[in-house]
Amino acid sequence: MPIIKIFTQKDDQKLDLKTAAELISADMGIGPERLNLFAEAYSSGNCYRASGNDNPVINISARAHNGQEWIQRLMAASAKAVAAQLNVSEDSVIVYAHEIEDGYLLINGNFT
Repeated sequence: MPIIKIFTQKDDQKLDLKTAAELISADMGIGPERLNLFAEAYSSGNCYRASGNDNPVINISARAHNGQEWIQRLMAASAKAVAAQLNVSEDSVIVYAHEIEDGYLLINGNFT
């Protein structure tokens, strides 16, 4: 159950999270119910980026046992889905991931 958080700096950049989940799941070959997507738009006053760019930033948390290749595919699929919706280049989307080790995810009262 990867957690995908999408940050955009422009209030007018609206994401349809259901559509994004469907696009990502289609690229990944997994059901959209396995994805947890969150979006947050922030004003320039609530962010400092020395580079001056306003590229979307995606943070992904995924279980380590999925493996590096799978997580990288998820990163690329997420960038593609967000870029399509925001009408920006995939190359302009910044994506980083955190691996969740086994036993450090609590779902329905069970550690997985």
